[in-house]
Amino acid sequence: MSPARHSIQVVSTRVLSPNLRRITFSGPALEDFLPQRPAPSLRLFLPHQQETVARPYTVRAFNAGKQQFAIDFALCADGPASRWALSAQPGERVECSAPRAGFEMRADADWYLLIGDATALPAIAAVVEAMPAGMPVLAMIETPTTQDRQELNSEAFLLCQWFSREERWLGPNLCLEETLGLLTPKRSRGRAWIAGEAERVRQLRGVVSSTLRLDPADITTSGYWKYGVAAHEDML
Repeated sequence: MSPARHSIQVVSTRVLSPNLRRITFSGPALEDFLPQRPAPSLRLFLPHQQETVARPYTVRAFNAGKQQFAIDFALCADGPASRWALSAQPGERVECSAPRAGFEMRADADWYLLIGDATALPAIAAVVEAMPAGMPVLAMIETPTTQDRQELNSEAFLLCQWFSREERWLGPNLCLEETLGLLTPKRSRGRAWIAGEAERVRQLRGVVSSTLRLDPADITTSGYWKYGVAAHEDML
């Protein structure tokens, strides 16, 4: 059964970095959209040539009073959603599904490990903002360039480690996988969340499992996109 579609309007656009663009939407149906968890996901139905394409996205922020929500688009060279995001103007109308799911805060978690690429950065940013004060959180984020890094606001005890693809190939710094492999198991119970390119997520899950020896039930993964696949989604 296809999800119900709701008409929304572009309110504003904002360049966050060379590869990230924020678009804020509004619509009368959004008063019923109030998410119960941080970083819920929804589908956007966007125009592409003579058709409409559906793409899943994370809600970066939601303002119930203004009936608005923001989505941060990770831009790629040739994707229809990226092309639309680059050209979108205030007043333009598209459709979306209602938000669903979101990040589950577990009462038995003593710490969190969040890993992702630029497509997962909006979710990670939303999640750390919602973390309880003092909660130990390690965020490991890889972006295309160092200019795509953001300041993350949180009351949690947050350690953020940034990696970039340009440093991965050109510099002496350790890459994400190498740094992750240096972590040691903890006696307390932690939860890991990994999102990004599907094959890389699968590999990183293996590294996390072998390095930190977490219970499989404490590792959540989402393949947001996949090399060579136009509309891959393992998110909704």
